[in-house]
Amino acid sequence: MYLLSRKENYEESDITCLQESINEWAKLFIKLFEEYSSSKLQFPKLHSWVFHICSSIREFGAINEYTTEIYESFHKDYVKKPYKLTNKKEIEKQIMKIIRRKAIIIESSLKEIPKTPIALKYSKKLYEFCIQNAEIYIQTKMNDSDLEKEMKLGFEKFLECLDAYLDFYDQKLSEHEEIDIKFRIYSGVTLKYGTKMRANNKFHKRPIFSNIAVEMNPDEIFKYTSDNGICFAQVLLITEIIIKTLSADPFAQNLQKEKFSCFDAFLAYMT
Repeated sequence: MYLLSRKENYEESDITCLQESINEWAKLFIKLFEEYSSSKLQFPKLHSWVFHICSSIREFGAINEYTTEIYESFHKDYVKKPYKLTNKKEIEKQIMKIIRRKAIIIESSLKEIPKTPIALKYSKKLYEFCIQNAEIYIQTKMNDSDLEKEMKLGFEKFLECLDAYLDFYDQKLSEHEEIDIKFRIYSGVTLKYGTKMRANNKFHKRPIFSNIAVEMNPDEIFKYTSDNGICFAQVLLITEIIIKTLSADPFAQNLQKEKFSCFDAFLAYMT
């Protein structure tokens, strides 16, 4: 019965066979479950399936052409998932806000991304260390009583974020290449249009860690609480990663040394 119901094209013989299969299934279904139903299985869906589905196929065509499966999918994405994010008070209003945020995120993600990279201008350099002694250096900073809790948290998350970055970068290397990495941590950086972002333990004798707005990825809309598709966070470290690629081939290695690759961007580790 199920296989026949999934056909894309029907002959009259197929419809007749489907009706016979439905009748056999319905008799067995009612026999098995009628005694457990307070309404004696007087269900509209069951009635429609047994007595009207074949006539609907004759009139409208294959069931797949007017199936409700797509609406079941919408129900999951636009009702069930948003419902889990609410606090169960004024549920309808909260669900509508979540759906609106998702729509804004999807719309903004469709905007064309500029191909020209945005140049960043770093301010005062605070720290510099190599990947070989990164763990020892970071542990020392985490135990530094003069550092604010925000910067300590930034160092705590640094290695975790670095592992994720290196896993991504490693995919671009050939099997004959190795990398040498140096890190520089700055007190601030000037972004596009002159906007300044700071993560400084002492800025005019006071700590300053900029709050930022992060445009959400549509795939992550249900993982975080956002405001109109935007999440808010705090910058803990501003890091420049300088990468030198080394090759087993001496000639290629010399070329790589001349091209000292600089990942000219910031890593914002956020609470």
